[in-house]
Amino acid sequence: MLGILLKLIDRIIEYLKTGQQNREKMFKEIIEPLFNEMTLAVQDYQALFRENWGQSKNTIKYQMEFLL
Repeated sequence: MLGILLKLIDRIIEYLKTGQQNREKMFKEIIEPLFNEMTLAVQDYQALFRENWGQSKNTIKYQMEFLL
């Protein structure tokens, strides 16, 4: 009976280790590269926003003056 319980515990430990290894593999192969690509895309978007913010403010100000 004790032997069966120990085998069960060993299998549970094996399962947990496999799950951890799979999570690490998924993170390294999918999540991390996706995060890195999205970080670059967000940085590009932020740069574009900053570059055009001043121009947009001036355009809106001009349009408001024109309407008034």
